[in-house]
Amino acid sequence: QQQQQQQNPTAWAEDMLELEEEVQGMKVDEGGHSSEGKQFAQDYNTHHHETHTTFAENMTLEDLMSQLATAFGNEEYAAELEQEQLQRHKETQDDQHIQIDENLSVEELLERGKEELEEGRVVVAMSYFSAACEKDPSNSDAWYLLGASRAENEQDDAAIGALERCVSLDQQHRQAHLALATAYTNEVQHRLAFLALQRALLVDRRYSSLAPVITNEALFSADDWHEALQDLYFRAIPLAGKEVDADLQVGLGILQHMKGDYERAVECFEVALSVRPDDFQLWNKLGACLANGNKSAEAVQVYRKALALRPGFVRAIYNLGVSCMNLNALDEAVEHFLQALNMQATQGNNHASMSNTIWRSLKMALMIMEKYPLAAFADAHNLEAFRPHYNF
Repeated sequence: QQQQQQQNPTAWAEDMLELEEEVQGMKVDEGGHSSEGKQFAQDYNTHHHETHTTFAENMTLEDLMSQLATAFGNEEYAAELEQEQLQRHKETQDDQHIQIDENLSVEELLERGKEELEEGRVVVAMSYFSAACEKDPSNSDAWYLLGASRAENEQDDAAIGALERCVSLDQQHRQAHLALATAYTNEVQHRLAFLALQRALLVDRRYSSLAPVITNEALFSADDWHEALQDLYFRAIPLAGKEVDADLQVGLGILQHMKGDYERAVECFEVALSVRPDDFQLWNKLGACLANGNKSAEAVQVYRKALALRPGFVRAIYNLGVSCMNLNALDEAVEHFLQALNMQATQGNNHASMSNTIWRSLKMALMIMEKYPLAAFADAHNLEAFRPHYNF
C-alpha cells in the first residue's frame, strides 16, 4: 500500500535564511537557497510552477523545450531554455584547470581521469574528461564521466549539461538517466526528474513489458506523475527476478525521498547497498535520507563510510558539514565546508572551481556563531583568510 504524502521537515537552509535576513536586513532569493545540503531533497511542490504539459517517453531535449514553450505560450521562455542548455554545454571548457597532453587519445584521457578519481582528485579528473569530450564530442561515456564527476564535486547545474549530452547520444545509458534524476531533483526540476526516472527503469530489458506512465495523454499534476511513476516501479520489482536490481531500488529511493517518506527511502538504499556495499554514491544518498529524516547523528556515520570509500568526495564532505550544522556542531561544520572548498581550489587552481553553495553554507554557519568578520571572508570567497582560524 502506498503511504500518504508526508510534509517535509523544515529544511536547515530555510532556518538559515531567516537568520540571514534578520542579521543583514535584506531579502534573499528563495529559489537560490533551497535545502541543497540535503541532497535530492524538497517536497516536489515547493518552488515549482505547475504546467499542463506531459511528455513522451523518448522525447529529445529539443522536443521537451518545444512542448514547454507550448505550455507557457511563450517562445521567449523556450529561447531562454535553449540558451541555458547551450551555456551548460559550453561550461565544459571551465573544467580545463590543468595542462593536458594533446597527444593523449580519448581512451587514455578517460583512463587517466578515472585514476585521478580513485585518488580523490575530482577536479583534476574533470579536466581529463572535459578534454576527452572536446576531442570526441560523440563519446557518450566521456560525457557521462564528466557529468558524474561534476555532480560529485557539488556542481549539479554543470553536471546536468554533460549528462543531457550523454543521453542524447545514448538513450540506453541507465546510469546517466539515474544521475540526471538526482541532479534534476537537487535543482528542483522535478518533472524532468520524473522523466529521467521513468527512462532509467524502462531502458532495462527486464521491464520491457511495462508501458510508460508519463506520456503526452493525461497526467497533469506533479502528484499524479509521482504516484503513477511510483506504481510503475512497484510493478517492476517482481520482474527483476530473484536478484536485487540495485538501480531500481535507487530510483524508487529517490521517489520516496521526493515524497518526504524518508524511512522507506532509507529501506530502498539499504537494499541497494546489500548488493553494492562499496558504492560511495549510495552511502551518500542513504546519509541524505537519514539527515532529512531528522537522524543527523546517524547520517554523520554514513557519510564517513562514503568518504572512507572515496576520500575526495566533495559532496559527502559538504553533506557531513550540513549534518554537523543540524547537530549544532558549528565549528566542525565550518571545518568540513572549508575542507571541501580547499579541495576544489587546490585541484582547480582558480575560484571558479569552488561551489557557491558551499560558500553560502559556510557563511550561514559563521553568522549563527556571530563570527561576522569571518562571515565577510566567506562572502568575499577569501579562502586564505580562514587559515589562521581553522585547520583544513
